[in-house]
Amino acid sequence: MKLLFDARWIENEKPDGMTRFCTEVIKELNKRSEVELFLLVTNADQAKKFPENRYLLSNHPSSFIEFFQSLRLNKYGFDAVFCPHYFFGGNFRKFILIRTVYDLIPFVHPYLGSSFQWKLFFSNKLFLKMILSISEGIATISETVKNQIAEVTHRPIAVISCASMDVNIKNHGGSKSLLYIGRYETYKNVEILIQAMEFLPGFTLLLAGYCEEMRKIDLLKNSQAKDRIVFLGRIDDAAYLRLLESCDALVMPSKDEGFGLPVVEAMNAGCPVICSNIPIFREIAGKAALFFEVNDAQGLANQVKALEDPEFRKGIIEQSLINVQRFSWKNSAKELLKFIHSRGS
Repeated sequence: MKLLFDARWIENEKPDGMTRFCTEVIKELNKRSEVELFLLVTNADQAKKFPENRYLLSNHPSSFIEFFQSLRLNKYGFDAVFCPHYFFGGNFRKFILIRTVYDLIPFVHPYLGSSFQWKLFFSNKLFLKMILSISEGIATISETVKNQIAEVTHRPIAVISCASMDVNIKNHGGSKSLLYIGRYETYKNVEILIQAMEFLPGFTLLLAGYCEEMRKIDLLKNSQAKDRIVFLGRIDDAAYLRLLESCDALVMPSKDEGFGLPVVEAMNAGCPVICSNIPIFREIAGKAALFFEVNDAQGLANQVKALEDPEFRKGIIEQSLINVQRFSWKNSAKELLKFIHSRGS
């Protein structure tokens, strides 16, 4: 199969969940002898991690000329194009096109300060429905999101799960610290995590990921525990793994998610996970995490305290290590190829 992977969404300077997804799936596809893999990039830097792959330079996906993308690509004779986003110029294509929708969060929790272009193309459900129709199939990362997308399109949908990075550490806890890593939009519900710190004297909350200064001020303005809350900013994988090794638990308080990659990464490191009780975390974490209601700061604090029982903590870790085996990038690449083949038959 001659497959083109749209790698224009890779952010090497500020890697995010999409970058992780792209990088790991490309690595696994490169191990498949039946695949001749090419990359579509906006600059050579996006392809530097994959010297074995030939690449094509193209426009940024947000450019108006993106609508003619397929016309430019037809001459290369690709059997299929996989886009790890839903925004791709698919009109007049002569190949199988698979788009990706990670979640519907921009449509359910739109950012009011976003640009007109973003509101028109990236948080407009009518536009999403139209553009998904211009494809042979839709990939997503969880059954929860698959069910949501099925209400928007009748195109076939396949689940291509995320998985943990390789981890060579083992959590030992005992640092009296809790870790959060992610963004700080309101749906991430970091407010409830900060409120819970008032019920957890002696604990420190470590907040990783970029957060604007005004957002920090807003989050801390009413906190009685601000001296025990530390904003770490962006951290690299090595620092992230050190935190997973030492913290008492990873906490994910979101009101909505498409997957929750830190959940499986923490579990793979033997780090206990405490999650908000929402469908996606029930799907991904199963019985291997502790749950609290999204607006219950006291409930969150109670789950942290429950982990102070050594036997209970040991049991949660054992379940975590079993649960995380359900997810692998190797299987994700296999499922993607299976889906592409099914859409060409």
